[in-house]
Parts: sequence; structure tokens; C-alpha cells
Amino acid sequence: MFLNSCSTKKNTWTRRAFHNVTAHYNGWWNGNESLKEGVLELEKNKVDNYNKILEVYNYGDDQLGQSLSSYSDRAIEKGSIVAQQHSMWFKKREHVKWVPQSYLLIGKGYFYKHEFQSARMTFEFITKKYHYDEVQFEAMLWLAKTYIEIENYQKAETFLDQLNSKIGKDDVPKDVIKDIDAVYADLYIKMGTPEAAEPYLEKAIFQIRKKKINTRLTYILAQINQEKGNATEAQRLYNIVLKRNTEYKTTFNAKMNLAQLYDAETSDSRALVKSLKKMLKDVKNIHYKDQIYYALAEVSISDKEMGLAKDYLRKSVAYSVENDFQKAVSSLDAAHLFYDDKNFKLSAAYYDTAMMYLPEDYPNYRQVKRQTAIVSDLVNNLKVVQIEDSLQFMAAMPRPELNALIDSMIQVIVEEEERQREEERMRQQAIAMGAQNRRSMGPGMGSPVGGGGWYFYNPQALSMGFSEFIAKWGSRKLEDNWRLSNKQSTSFDLEELDGEITADSLSVVDSNAVMASTDPKDRNYYLQTLPLTPELLVASDEKIANALYQAGFIYKESLQEYPESIMTFEDFTERNEEEHELSIQVYFQLYLLYDQAGNEPKALYYKDLIVGRYPDSDYAKLLLDPDYFKELEKKNNYLTDLYEKTYKAYEKGQYTMVVYNSDQALEVNKEDLTIPKFLYLKAISMAKTDVVDSMVVNLEKLVEEYPNAEVTPLAQNILTNLGLYDPDAKLSPEELREKQQMEAAHSLYEIKKDSPHYVILVIDGTLVSVNATKIRISDYNKKSHSADDLSVSSLIFDGVWQMITINKFKNARGAMMYYRDMVSNAYVFPDGMNESVKAVVISVDNYTKLYHDKDIEKYTKLFEKEYEKN
Repeated sequence: MFLNSCSTKKNTWTRRAFHNVTAHYNGWWNGNESLKEGVLELEKNKVDNYNKILEVYNYGDDQLGQSLSSYSDRAIEKGSIVAQQHSMWFKKREHVKWVPQSYLLIGKGYFYKHEFQSARMTFEFITKKYHYDEVQFEAMLWLAKTYIEIENYQKAETFLDQLNSKIGKDDVPKDVIKDIDAVYADLYIKMGTPEAAEPYLEKAIFQIRKKKINTRLTYILAQINQEKGNATEAQRLYNIVLKRNTEYKTTFNAKMNLAQLYDAETSDSRALVKSLKKMLKDVKNIHYKDQIYYALAEVSISDKEMGLAKDYLRKSVAYSVENDFQKAVSSLDAAHLFYDDKNFKLSAAYYDTAMMYLPEDYPNYRQVKRQTAIVSDLVNNLKVVQIEDSLQFMAAMPRPELNALIDSMIQVIVEEEERQREEERMRQQAIAMGAQNRRSMGPGMGSPVGGGGWYFYNPQALSMGFSEFIAKWGSRKLEDNWRLSNKQSTSFDLEELDGEITADSLSVVDSNAVMASTDPKDRNYYLQTLPLTPELLVASDEKIANALYQAGFIYKESLQEYPESIMTFEDFTERNEEEHELSIQVYFQLYLLYDQAGNEPKALYYKDLIVGRYPDSDYAKLLLDPDYFKELEKKNNYLTDLYEKTYKAYEKGQYTMVVYNSDQALEVNKEDLTIPKFLYLKAISMAKTDVVDSMVVNLEKLVEEYPNAEVTPLAQNILTNLGLYDPDAKLSPEELREKQQMEAAHSLYEIKKDSPHYVILVIDGTLVSVNATKIRISDYNKKSHSADDLSVSSLIFDGVWQMITINKFKNARGAMMYYRDMVSNAYVFPDGMNESVKAVVISVDNYTKLYHDKDIEKYTKLFEKEYEKN
């Protein structure tokens, strides 16, 4: 009787009281407690990226959201029970206050699970159905948060503006008023415009007094000021963070950022360096040594102590095990410093390390990638010269001396193998001793060995510890870097050498005939790599010539290191006194370099050399007649003729001439139709000389300035294959989202306009009466389409959304005629209804796909493009 008297069918005080109390404490409270537990777990497990401006709200990634779904699912379950069993809806009002709160709880549950579409629909439902209740304002705030997470920033800002406009006019809860500025700040930071977040952060810091979130907001504001170059304000804010000492990671990073703000002109670094070195000794910072060394490096750079800075950066890279981003940044800075010192070998090594860990959204990522490729290309070519020189030197040694050198290498390998065998024998012996010692301890394994006392005063414990050390590390000499068993490299890197190894050798004879071998303890293993015959020596010289040419070109065109380019090209000429196919191009490069440097005697020397040796070449004609291109310009079809000459030069492998001609063409008329072709030839000529950066720059210029040119797709294809062209890069987040939505729609649906079609309406059942709409459509059909034999049906589509189907039409044309007439009919679609209804035309085959996919917005985009606009 009591249960029956407390049904939700009658609106009495006793029933309202019963359902309010039961809904609160049996359903909502339990669900909310579960959600709070989930939020605490989120706070424990989320990972903040302190290497960039923090987000105000970090809800983790999808994987973390799903891992905490048990908490959210319980909240959703409890909220659903309250909504289903305790709702008392009379006179368009809910009389149980915990029902709207339970819907809000459901929305939050979906939100924390990262099921943002379900969260969005729930919050939208609350704002529409409970528009009279203050819960609508909190739902609007969470709806804005949801749009931020799905990167629909425009809608997020719209809802925040709507909510902000109601403050002072409606009874907006104090908690919502306090949080709205923080949400605004989160929006602008995630949009990539942190400067717009600054005033909202300042207001949020004043309004939100909870220590943890207030400190986070203060830290973010400090980061923004630091990025803007406002060092004084940033230092003030970071010091506030330090005084609060809320979370160690935040405190630590505040100290690191203060170190970065050090100014050598206004401060003394001694106290700062002393503090940072003290932090290195703190056990709490064992995982942060990479960041501390990086901070020390930045202080050293400010103090112009570059040698010390490089040392600190190398230590930062070495200690960076868990923090990939720090490893990348430290490597990149080290690469820059070594590059400035013209130590290109170490620079290339650190560039390579940086690229392994650098995220693609890092500022200037593409430029770093290009610089890495350039320096690596340069070092590879220089390495070829170094290796081939070494091999030629060894090949020229008297055979007894050469054999003795190789035998010494082999002896080192033999001794190393013996050492490793002895180490393994001792390790196995130590394992056996350790097992025996543990057995002798009997059942009291948990008690202190030998009756207690300090470890080093206990012989039994000391013996066991030594045995365990030997078991793990083997026999090691007491010295620095004792963990490294092999501290020197003793063999060639044969991967750098040409030649295939196909079989073992049985013996070595004192002649130039060498048997192939794969055994590093066999002389032939080393001899087979040496240019011991005239043919092999010629091949080795050719490798050196090509490598020097390419290195010289990289120095000149990509790095603008002109003295190094001259030195490299001069090395080429000294090594190739006789005619070489690249000689004329090297001479021309040297002429240009010396002419640019103002060294007239050397420029004249190479000019005379080209004219004397190659009088009929284009290079000679250019040098003899400085107005060569000006005279050609006066002729008809100048650029067309020049392009033909340039293309022939390309076919002959005269890539320097191609680059020169292309530059001349660009100076004449950038609007000519041949210019894109010149740019393309210039780019691929750069590729032929391994100058990757210059090739990419010219291809990008071609794509950007001549998007409709005949050769532009070729350029785009090359850039795409290199991972350097993104056609979506210039799209706004909204445009990119629409494009992705359209691509997803095209992959799911197939447009067949000649097949049977339906007209469907997807309706929000909480705002529009489905039955009334069906009646109006049936009335409209009887009046205007009585001969078409149309039927109207409905079914639940997704949650509160229902679908009305009008079927069916012979093809898309007939369906579209009906659709256009129906949606313009004021009886079927009265004022204000359009916002709650999505009407589309769809084929019978796609109808089933849509029902399973549930994404009406995606199909609507496709419908607008394929049906409405055609």
C-alpha cells in the first residue's frame, strides 16, 4: 500500500517528498560518489605536458577515459534509475529536483568516459527540457566543455557567450559563475591562442580559491607571460607557485622555468647554478636530471659559456630516459651548438636523435627535419671521403705492415671474446653459489643474515651481495663507467663500405687476390674491403669525387657555408687534375664563389680555365658575354627557348646550369607559363645533388604560388611522399572537421540516384511531438500527393531522437521534388520547428547504413553536397 501510494502518477506533497529523498540518497548520491572517485583516479593518472602551455582542464586521453569507465558507468546507471523511477512531470515542470541533476550526472559520466557525442546530446537535452531550472546553466557550461574537447571551438564559444550574457539577469549558480572564466581560458589555450586566455585566467585566479586549481591557473598565466617575453611578471607568478608548494611536478617545473628566465645582464648565475646542482643531488629529482642539466645549459648559454653548455646538453640527453620531449629538445639544442662550431659530424648525430623523439606538432618541425636531412647528407658524403681515403691508405701499405695491422685488430677481438667467456663462467658460478647460500639459510629467509648488524659488518651478507653482483654484472674493474663492458670500438663499420661478403675464406695469400669472408678473425674479412686492384682504386676515386662535389654543393646551396664550399671544391680539383665529367661544374661553382667573395684573381683563373678547356659550352658563353641573357631576352619566345636549353642541360646532367637558367628565368617574368616548369626542373636538379632542403623549398614555392600549374601535382606528390605536404594544413579546425566528416560519409555511403529513395525526418522527441508531426505529414500527403501512394512510419533513432520515414519514391529526383515542397510547407513545418528536425533524402540502401551509424550530421553534410547542391 505504501509503495503504491508513492507512485509518480499523482502530484502530492508526500509523493514529492518521498521521491526527492529517495532519488537523492538512493540514486544520485551513490552515482555522484562513484563519479567523484573516478575524477580522483583521473587526477592521479593524467599526464600533463609541461613542455608547452598547460591546459586548464586535462581530462586525459581516450584510453584513460575508458580505463576509468567503471566509475562513470555506475554514475550513468544510478542517474538513469533516478530519471526512470522518480520523475514527476506535471504542467511542463519536473517536481523532483534530483531528476534534472541525475541527467547532469549522466552527461558527466559520458564526458569522463570520452563518449562526447552522448555527453553532448545529454547536456543539450537538459538545456532544452529544463530551461526553467538553474541546472540548465551548469549543463550549458558542460556543453561548452564538450564542444572544446571535440574541437568545435566556435560552438563552445557561442555557448559560453550565451551563458555569460545570463549572468546578472538570471539565477546563475555561484559555482558556474566562478568556473566560466576558467572554461573560457581553457577554450583559448586549446584553440592555440593563449594570449586571449590571459584576462580570463586573471579573473579565474581571483574567483577560484581552491589551492590546487588556483596554483595551476597561476602557473599557466606565468607560462603565457614567459612566452610573451614578459619575464618580470612570469618570475613573480612562478614564485607564487613555489610558495604554495602544492604538487611537486608543478613546483619543479616552475623552478626550471625560472632558470630559463635568467638574464646574464641583470643577474648573477652563481646562486642559480648552485641551486640547480643541489637539485641534482636530491633523490626526488632522480627522474628529472635531464631537465636540470638542460636548465644548467641554458644558464651557461646566457653566460656565453658554450663549452659548458654543450657538456650539460650532452648529459641532459644521456639522462633523458623517460621524457622523450626533453631528449628531443636537448638533442636539438646540442645539434645547433655543434653546428655553429662547424662540428657537422656531432651536429648530425644530435639532429638524428632529436628527430627520433621530436613530436610533429613541434614549432618549425619541418624546418628541423630539413636541416637534419641536409647535415646528414653532408656528413654522409664527408664520411665517404674519409673512409675511402683510409682504405686507399691501407691498400698502399706494404703487405707485411698491412697484415700486422690486421692481425692486431684480430687479436683485440680474440681477447674480447675470451674476456666475455670468462665473465660468463664467473656469472654462472656466482649464480650457483648464491643458490647454495640461500639454501643454507633454511626457512628463515626473511630474517637478517648473520643475526643482524650493518650490512658491511656481516661477512655472510657481504659474500652473498658480492655473488649477486657477479651474477648480474660479471667481473668488472673498479673504474668510471664500470657498467660498460666494452669502452672502445675496435672494428670497422662495414655497413659503410661497399662490397658483398659471400663466403668464408680458408687462407690468405700474399697477392691482390682476396677471398671473400664473413669471419672478423680472418684477414680476408678486412682485405676484401680494400681497393687493391687498379679497377677498385678507380672506383674508390670516383666515390670520393662524387662525394666532394655533393658536399661542396650542400655547403654552398643549403648551408651558405661559402669558405667550406670553396675548400671542398678545391679539394676536388686537386684530386682530379685530369678531366672528370664533373670538373666543368666544379670550376663554374668556384668561379661564382670567388666572384662573390671579391677574389678577382681566383675568379679569373677559373673563368679562363672554363673558356680554355670548354669553349663551346654554355658555361663559357655565359662567362664571355655577361649580357648573354639580356640579349636572349630581346628575342621572341625567350623563356620558351631558355626552357628548352634548360631541359637539355637537365638531360645531360648539367644540374648547375639548370639551377642557373631557372634563376635567370625567374628574374625575367614570374608570370610566364613556363615558370612553374623552371621551378620544377630546378627542384629535381637540387635532388640530383642531394640538396634536399633546396628541393623542398622550390617545390613548396611551386605549390603555393602556382597551384593550378601543369606540374604542380607532380610537386605535391613528391612532397607528400616525403611527408612534407599536407593539403589540410591551411584549413581551420571547423573546415578540417567538415572535410573529415565528408570523407567518412563518402567511405560509408554510396550515391545511387536512380534507385528507390525515402524522405526521412530525424526529430528531437523532447521538443517536437512525433505523433503530431506524422499527422501533419499524412494530411499533407492526402492533400498534395494522394496519387503517390506514400506511407508514413516512425521508429526510435538514437536516444531522444526519433525518425519519421516517408516511403517510397522511384528515384532521387522524385524524392527531392517532394522534399523541397514539404519543407517549405508552413503546415508541416511551423515556425521554430526547423531547429529540432533534420530532414533529408536517402536511398533505400543507405537508409540501413544510416540507422546503424546513427550520425545524422555526417549524412546531412553528404546530402547537402550530393543532393541539394546538384
